[in-house]
Amino acid sequence: ASLATTCRDMMRAAREFCARNQVNLNGKVFLTGYSEGGYATMATFKLLQEQHNPEFNVTACAAGAGAYDKTAFGNYIVNANENLNFLPTYLWVLDTYNRIYNINRPYNQLFNEPYATNISQNGIFVDGLPLNPQVLFKSDFLNGIKNGTDTQFINAFSQNNNFDWKPTAPLRLIHGTKDDYVPFFNSQSAFDAMQARGATQVSLSPIQDGNHFTSAVPFYLG
Repeated sequence: ASLATTCRDMMRAAREFCARNQVNLNGKVFLTGYSEGGYATMATFKLLQEQHNPEFNVTACAAGAGAYDKTAFGNYIVNANENLNFLPTYLWVLDTYNRIYNINRPYNQLFNEPYATNISQNGIFVDGLPLNPQVLFKSDFLNGIKNGTDTQFINAFSQNNNFDWKPTAPLRLIHGTKDDYVPFFNSQSAFDAMQARGATQVSLSPIQDGNHFTSAVPFYLG
């Protein structure tokens, strides 16, 4: 919600600036962004369509490599039994949800030792943490997500899902098929859910063998 309203407010400020400086606008609204920007773009699109039409009538949207399906993303992490290269970023998201949603779970209930103490003393981005979730996280925490009993974190994930709705303007989803930072299933889930809701102007453009970084240039050129 905060990403979407921030983008909306900046759009309002830009429109006001144009009005004050005799810059003519044609009324068309195009949205685009990549990675977190892709997620913010999707959230903004949904907000404008559902709450701010006709103030902002989206003409078209291109969203790249966003983490739209937080529930599936969370399940992916807790079930992974291998090194995840970008696990520190996921820890940052988890730590943020822990604070913002007033879950306030102590680190020794989330992480095994000595990692819990190390994080408590040195912060979430401390060096030397294992990249395998099965090694880093406590089994009780992992199992709570897997079996659906940890409703606090599961609800926090679901509140940030941004894939299962019906856009009414053209939307192009673009994503590298070998993205190991924000996995491709995020865009596939959005495409499938939107089609199931009857959206007729949504397309999915996979970038074959592209990872999160090599796909950025093809996304912007496309």
